[in-house]
Amino acid sequence: MLVQGEPVQTLVDLGLTVLQAKVYIALAKSGTSTGRTTAKTAKVASQDIYRVLSELQEKGLVEKIISKPNKYRPIQIEEGLPILLQRRNKQTIEIKNSINEIVKNFQSIDKIEDDNEKCQFVCVPQKEIIEKKIRNGFETAQTSVDLSSEVQCSMEGAERSHDIILKSVKRGVKFRELIDLSQGRCQESTAFSTLKRNPAYQTRFFCSTFPVKLEIKDRQEVLISTKNAKPNLDTPYLWSNNPILVQVIQQW
Repeated sequence: MLVQGEPVQTLVDLGLTVLQAKVYIALAKSGTSTGRTTAKTAKVASQDIYRVLSELQEKGLVEKIISKPNKYRPIQIEEGLPILLQRRNKQTIEIKNSINEIVKNFQSIDKIEDDNEKCQFVCVPQKEIIEKKIRNGFETAQTSVDLSSEVQCSMEGAERSHDIILKSVKRGVKFRELIDLSQGRCQESTAFSTLKRNPAYQTRFFCSTFPVKLEIKDRQEVLISTKNAKPNLDTPYLWSNNPILVQVIQQW
């Protein structure tokens, strides 16, 4: 009997090991079985099967029937999965509480900032953090946001941040965007069409041999892609509030 990969992965996501997931699924399909039969069904090594069955017993997913030889009976899958899900949810709540406590403790630490820390250069490699920094720039800007990106990235960015940009515009923030057409034109998104009709959101199109995605906030901070390639949020970015670098990029 074959054990399907997708159910195994689901059980692993719920907290079981791969071997535990395979054995539990095998038992759930075949019903009460001996350890030797279960090992063959689950395709688990014989030297591992009794350890894994013992672990599943401790988790409340398998019952041991005393006989010669001993047999093992699974808790029905419709009962076992909710048990695992409940435990995972409880763990998630505990982790969230731990995170909040850690954040609270670190916020209570006085951070001393020296002159060398006032001007920073920070590499931002992760897509999620890059996206968060871009949105944060829109949300916290006081006077202006200058943007430059390839046309497809511009359309996608307008869709993701449409509401945030409109809120910033209402606060009096001016947006200016340079859109690179060197990779070719594409159909304007609905969100972009709405934004460019707003007088506070100015756009200019150009063709560049060096397409770059960047955001300059209030002429004080810059977030810029670091690869000379079609830019997207999967490439590393550099964030800096160094006034010389910001000025050079602003003039460009």
